[in-house]
Amino acid sequence: MAQTYRLQRFRDSDGRTLFFAIFLGTRRRGWKTFKPEEVPDFDGETADVRIEKRAGQWIILAAPE
Repeated sequence: MAQTYRLQRFRDSDGRTLFFAIFLGTRRRGWKTFKPEEVPDFDGETADVRIEKRAGQWIILAAPE
């Protein structure tokens, strides 16, 4: 079942994207990170995306709007 998460971009001091992350809701669960090549392109620092967890893998279903 897919859920909507707020995806946040993390950049270095030169503005290059290092990684993306979603907060999983609690301090104990923490953050799930994604490599830049795992995320469809979008403008801005955050985007709401639909993500599904299948067999232990996190899959971004569609590009952010």
